[in-house]
Amino acid sequence: MLLEYLIASAIGFTGMFGILQYAVEITALHQQIIQAHAAAAVLREWSALARVLGDPLVAWEFCGGASRTHFVDTCQMFADRLRHLPDHAIEITSGGNLTLTWRDQSGHQVSARIGSGLP
Repeated sequence: MLLEYLIASAIGFTGMFGILQYAVEITALHQQIIQAHAAAAVLREWSALARVLGDPLVAWEFCGGASRTHFVDTCQMFADRLRHLPDHAIEITSGGNLTLTWRDQSGHQVSARIGSGLP
């Protein structure tokens, strides 16, 4: 009887550990989805602001300045979304590509890019 109880307990603990591992994987996947969405939103808005202002670098510096009268929501969105991207860095390549890189939960560097065609 004791042996059967120990075997059943071991099976139960193994199942609970499997469920815990599954929950951890779902949480990590959810975090990756949030980061990918945040990066895509920042790049889309940055691209749109760059087209309005004529230069990607000016568009990025625009939100740091005091003259944010018409684009307060856009600049606030940048700040809100970039909070989800640890160790983020933004780069403007010579071809007009906008690249956003950050570190995911596992410590790997991830990047997202929006295409050329910007001024």
